[in-house]
Amino acid sequence: MYTVNARRFQVLPAGVEGALRRVGYGLIGVGVGLVWKPRPIIVLSHMRAGSSLLTRILGSHPEILGFGELHLSYRGRWDFMAARGKLAWTERVATSSTPYSLDKLLHGWLLRQDDVDLLLREDAKVIFLVREPEPTIRSLVGSFGHSVPHASSYYAERLEQLTSMGSALGGLSDRPLLLRYTDLIDRTELS
Repeated sequence: MYTVNARRFQVLPAGVEGALRRVGYGLIGVGVGLVWKPRPIIVLSHMRAGSSLLTRILGSHPEILGFGELHLSYRGRWDFMAARGKLAWTERVATSSTPYSLDKLLHGWLLRQDDVDLLLREDAKVIFLVREPEPTIRSLVGSFGHSVPHASSYYAERLEQLTSMGSALGGLSDRPLLLRYTDLIDRTELS
């Protein structure tokens, strides 16, 4: 798969372009990290669970910098610097006094089970967000045109990943929060 770099009109393999962005954001993150070392808030969820709404609500808080999905994978400390750099770049801030950064991860390839311990090392605040299967699968089919078997398979696989991650995160200083879609929508008094 190839993507086109619109500025130079040259064709780059998608993996190469992604690696270049990751390195670039990481370098920005190193520089920004000299003055800003936020504690990460990571929303671990699945598609169509209300994660965009949740991250909009969280990102509107003055102590949190972030807007949703950064589309970066986490394999090591460098990736947290890259996330910090991408936030600084996209939010157009050279420094920030906000104590928290925000990202959401909706796919297993963004944070593999073997890399969950990174969240422990970074002392991340973790929020698990889940939605019931029937409305989730119906929304995946209606929004993305997935077949019911494909949507069901994604949902089951992702819930299995989230369950394993939850078990592995017992050592966080703050216990991970489990939030259901219905609580987000129907029980606003909890916030």
